[in-house]
Amino acid sequence: MPPESWTGHKDIVSCLERLWAGGKILSSMISGHEIFPLSIPVRGPSSVELGRLYGEARQWAKSLMEDAENSGRYRVTKRAVNHRMLGRNEIPDRIWVGSAEDALALLRKKRDAERFGEMIAFTGETCPPLLTFMESHPLDVLKLDDDWKKCVAVSLWIMNHPKPDIYLRQVDLPGVDTKFIERHKGLLSRLLKILLPSETVSDEFRGSKNFELRYGFKTDPVTIRFRLPLDCFGFPDCITDISLPSGEFAALGPVLGQTRSAIFVENKVNFLAIPRKNGLLAVWAKGYGFDSLSETLWLRKTKIYYWGDIDTHGFAILNQFRSVFPGAQSVLMDRFTFMNHRDMWVGETTPTAASLPNLTSEETALYDDLRRNILGTRLRLEQERLGFAFVTKTLDELFV
Repeated sequence: MPPESWTGHKDIVSCLERLWAGGKILSSMISGHEIFPLSIPVRGPSSVELGRLYGEARQWAKSLMEDAENSGRYRVTKRAVNHRMLGRNEIPDRIWVGSAEDALALLRKKRDAERFGEMIAFTGETCPPLLTFMESHPLDVLKLDDDWKKCVAVSLWIMNHPKPDIYLRQVDLPGVDTKFIERHKGLLSRLLKILLPSETVSDEFRGSKNFELRYGFKTDPVTIRFRLPLDCFGFPDCITDISLPSGEFAALGPVLGQTRSAIFVENKVNFLAIPRKNGLLAVWAKGYGFDSLSETLWLRKTKIYYWGDIDTHGFAILNQFRSVFPGAQSVLMDRFTFMNHRDMWVGETTPTAASLPNLTSEETALYDDLRRNILGTRLRLEQERLGFAFVTKTLDELFV
């Protein structure tokens, strides 16, 4: 039995499979780069093996030649070797696969190549610039099958309607719906990078989640949830808790412009639980991300407060909040509150050690103690763990 290390039919197919997996066979259909005839080196018996396994070597060479003849898709060339005991012998040296057609037959990929050829013809006729993408990513395109045509159609539509200012749902193309575009945002972004001039792309927005903003589509507006001051008379008495798109919230200046104070609360339940007071607007802050509030000019005339967790991320959120409201004052995020709730300390799973330039000196000192584990390892005090009597007493003193 010949050793498995000697080249056989399966090794020839494996070599071609690697060529296919690298996309080179399909890419050559676009580039015209010739990769056939392809020469594959043969691993055969060494001089020592030839002397020790002469019978197996003869059988191996015979089988390899017969496999080539039976296949009809490759041929074997030989080289002469001189052995001191066996004399001159010819053994297989290289395998030659003559054409892409032969390789595809050996791989059983003929139909796949035909489909890719159809995709090339379609793309060349409808959107030639995307042939470069097909050449670079042939297997990705092949996997898409009929969806490739839809992706080309969507890309062409966006190219012909730059910054359309509509929702994705309003793109009206046969067989294309909102879910299709959402599933293929990553691929579409790669295609649009080829097709679109830079002035039609908002390059500050990256990633699939910012697809709409990047290419000028409307997005689901950010909503602001807030609880009205006790003495607000611009709404019916039965309305106290409201959610509005950020743009509509920004337009409430005539109604809420006389609000004296606004407290932004990170935790939803605390936002709901804090007592309503005259002149105090409560806003659910939700965590990171406050850019949607940057155009709410009437808020800048009020005294702004922020209440979040006492941990490294809580201070990071406060730091970000102050990039929008520089004069904001923190509430219940001080050392006194932290040290008086030792029994409520828990661990912070993934603390941050980022530089936070927007903190006050007192906040920075506490933040440094937390990120450096001075008071304990990865400590945090979640705002919902504070005693409610302690919270209401603090808020009553702050908002008379």
